[in-house]
Amino acid sequence: MADEIQTPCLTLVEKGKLIGFFEAGMSQRHIGRILNRSCQTVNLWIQRYQTEGVQGLVVRFRSGRPRLTTFEQDMDIVVASIVNPFDRAEEIRETANVNQVSVNTLRGRLRDAGIYGRRPAKKNYLTDVRKAERLRFAREHIHYTNDFWRKMIWSDEKTFSTDGYSPQWVHRLPGGRHEPSNLARSRHSTRRTINVWGCVTFHGPGVLFRINGRLNMHSYMEILTGQLVPFARATFPLPDHEDPDQRELPENQQQYRFFMHDGCPSHNAIIIREWFEGEASHRHRIKKIWWPAFSPDLNPIENFWGWMVNRMGTIEGDTEEELWDWVNQCWEEKADQRNYWEHLIDSMPERLARVIELDGGMTKY
Repeated sequence: MADEIQTPCLTLVEKGKLIGFFEAGMSQRHIGRILNRSCQTVNLWIQRYQTEGVQGLVVRFRSGRPRLTTFEQDMDIVVASIVNPFDRAEEIRETANVNQVSVNTLRGRLRDAGIYGRRPAKKNYLTDVRKAERLRFAREHIHYTNDFWRKMIWSDEKTFSTDGYSPQWVHRLPGGRHEPSNLARSRHSTRRTINVWGCVTFHGPGVLFRINGRLNMHSYMEILTGQLVPFARATFPLPDHEDPDQRELPENQQQYRFFMHDGCPSHNAIIIREWFEGEASHRHRIKKIWWPAFSPDLNPIENFWGWMVNRMGTIEGDTEEELWDWVNQCWEEKADQRNYWEHLIDSMPERLARVIELDGGMTKY
């Protein structure tokens, strides 16, 4: 170990990654973990780079067939792609000032460094406050067993479209799909769309309801009373609220159906909160649990939405009705796949553990 620290030998690829990560603002400790190198090694090469520039990273010149790019140009290409991962190859070429080489050559240099063009993951940006909320939720629920999560009704809204965007790409390293710098930017579209509300449980897909127009507190209340309540009662039968034995039980011994939704404005309206605190809890025995904002990775229905989108592909229907038929078809396709739903819901303890491990950061789910 001592010899490695004194005379650390890094490959060209490692040096390019190291400097790229450094220029992107990554800490030396984080760089060391990614490259599996000591902090001393990372610090040594960063000091050389800061004092001598790219030339300070050159240990010796190699003989053989001349390359179309120099060592310094290779480094510039790698660094440019890491600092601006969403740039196209042509833009990286311009940033690195290697306009004399072809795009294919540039992509080859990126591949040599282990950097490939990939479809970016889409995650919400997490502030320190949001991370703290996610961490608190995970710590409060980490000891909940699968029996609790299997009694949960998971809900969410989703927008489906008749066609897709032109794909967005990101140049990244293997294993970096969920790094914040590699997450997709949101874009707007004029696609033909429909909005739906859906809920799922451990037993499979539940209600799928088409929303007319935009969701507001009034339309959401209609969904809760007209869709959620009948589904919850049928899926999780409990003693009637008028049962004297139930009314006399302490709060912590009464039985409930548990429900989650995110914190969008229509969900947080006063009339919605009052309904859950009153009629939903006392009459229908539906208890809403607190949910941290910007946490789609903790809601298993998001995985089902993702599967549906991939299953549908690019829909070329002429009408919203044709799109609605497609959505219904995909929704029902996994109704009988019990193992799928068991695996999805039973992943909750692992999801929470991962949130704690990442100090509230976004997970891969």
